Amino acid sequence: MKSTQKKVSGDPIPTKWDGFLFAIKSLVFRMKRFLKNIFMPLPHSKPHMDFPNGVLLAQSVSSLRSHGEETALALIDGKIHNIRNAIKKLDGIVIRKGETFSFWRHLGKLTKAKGYVLGRELREGCIIPQIGGGICQLSNAIYDSALKAGLEIVERHRHTAVIKGSLAELDRDATVFWNYVDLRLKGSQDWQLQVKMDKERLTVNIVGEKNNAIEDVVEIYCAPTALGDCTQCGRTDCYLHVSDMPSHIHKTYLSIDEEWIEFAEWRKKNIKEDKLISTSYHASIATQALNFFSKLLRRYYMRLGNKEFKRAEKLSQKNDRYIYNWRKYPIPVAQNARFRMIAKHFAKKLKFSDTYLVIPQQLLIWLYLEGELAGREYDVLMNAMPMSEIEWQLDEAMKRYGFEIANGYYEATNDLNPCGKAGVTLGDYRAPENLIKAEQEALSGATAFISPHEKILEWASSKGIALDWILPPPAATLSEKSQHFKILLAGVSLGRKGIFDLRTALQRVDFNYELLLVPSAVESEDFWQGINVSTVKSISEGIALCDAVVLPAVVEHNPRGLLLAISSRKTTIASSACGLPASLDWKQADNAKELERLLNEAFIRQ
Repeated sequence: MKSTQKKVSGDPIPTKWDGFLFAIKSLVFRMKRFLKNIFMPLPHSKPHMDFPNGVLLAQSVSSLRSHGEETALALIDGKIHNIRNAIKKLDGIVIRKGETFSFWRHLGKLTKAKGYVLGRELREGCIIPQIGGGICQLSNAIYDSALKAGLEIVERHRHTAVIKGSLAELDRDATVFWNYVDLRLKGSQDWQLQVKMDKERLTVNIVGEKNNAIEDVVEIYCAPTALGDCTQCGRTDCYLHVSDMPSHIHKTYLSIDEEWIEFAEWRKKNIKEDKLISTSYHASIATQALNFFSKLLRRYYMRLGNKEFKRAEKLSQKNDRYIYNWRKYPIPVAQNARFRMIAKHFAKKLKFSDTYLVIPQQLLIWLYLEGELAGREYDVLMNAMPMSEIEWQLDEAMKRYGFEIANGYYEATNDLNPCGKAGVTLGDYRAPENLIKAEQEALSGATAFISPHEKILEWASSKGIALDWILPPPAATLSEKSQHFKILLAGVSLGRKGIFDLRTALQRVDFNYELLLVPSAVESEDFWQGINVSTVKSISEGIALCDAVVLPAVVEHNPRGLLLAISSRKTTIASSACGLPASLDWKQADNAKELERLLNEAFIRQ
């Protein structure tokens, strides 16, 4: 991308001697500041600290990219990457009353080893590529916000020149240069620095205990305009000059073993010359090893839960183990341990030029918490509804079935839906609030949501990109004489799969039936009491034997059994929560009454 800035030819060209003198002076100043910091140490705060009941004192918002950008695109990408790294050290720090905040005390020296890259730096009137360059946009925003919040400015330095569109045009800038050109602030109360960045803007908030912000007065200071951009000025005889730095615009796809076939096929059609980071497709030995150990970690968490339950002498059968893993040591905890490990590994593989990501939903939260989504554009491959939506659906189902919470579990309040010895699993696992909040924030910054699931697309609204479900090959038909109409439940026998509605419908139908179940956890030992039940080895065997397939689920995101039933031309009855489109051959039943009617009709047709 070529710069729009005009080339400068009349100004003096910096020489190597000028650079040498600058380096000597900088070294002297750094040593003086180093010695001063030893004898007058400054406090250091950890990021992401709690600051309850905080009041917003001030906010500063600045664009990451501006129209008519005066420098190479690669340096802008580098600037954003450098700010992304710095945010991880600054976001959420708390400065106590009377203490001095130091920009460099919290960041330290910006080096390649710490992940900083070439960005634009303003030095002696010129824009030059420099490791950690562009960090001044962050110091500018912090200073601007500090002025609005009424903080005491202990140390601040103006830029020697102005970059068009920056806060320096309004004298709201604060240049920093390791370690002697610093930004230092002090407050008359405890305050917190909050720094966020999306694909377009950098936002700095200052939060305090009480609102004592002052009326903000802007003074206009006329600094000289930056002379030139070393990548574009054309002054090749200058020792600082570097050639143009083109930036290859591409998307970066992240892929994991759990990827749906619909996502894999869509990616193959769209990836072209884009980048792929995967746990399986031509992955490095290190990635394959991490993928393997993350699976071991998941298994470890599962076994840990089982061992704890065994000590209590309550682990009597496989179903109990499965229920326990959801109730006391949830399966999602084990899954998240794996996905978090993968996300951390993928984060190390992301480069500053990876400005547009396509992310599996399983990694979304963890990449967000790692700070890797800040300043990036990204699409999400959605394989489930957001956690807050899932929990709302489960809570609504509990109300509909007439249950209430008692002693941490949902228990029956009427005789229509007895929950048996094990209680009701609809109310068991709820995600921690911090993960729900992180997911909501991460989803709010996404550009698009890609999925074949109709309910997810309905939630995504205008941001949704619809894929087609891929039907599997049909199941083989097994001829087995029976006097009963065979119905297969295409899921586990737990409340979230709609078994309360199914049981009610079966108790009311007008024909002889046989309910086929796959080996799985059961809501309670006596749940299917009075129902004619048989067990099949698998979903595919059940579909081969049955006359109809049902799944009146409250929550269902991966309806592979239903897709196999449709492909096998079986009567298929499902709830709208299963996410099937109207273009496929299936019937919708969202309650026991509708399910009863459709089962009776299916029996008559048969």
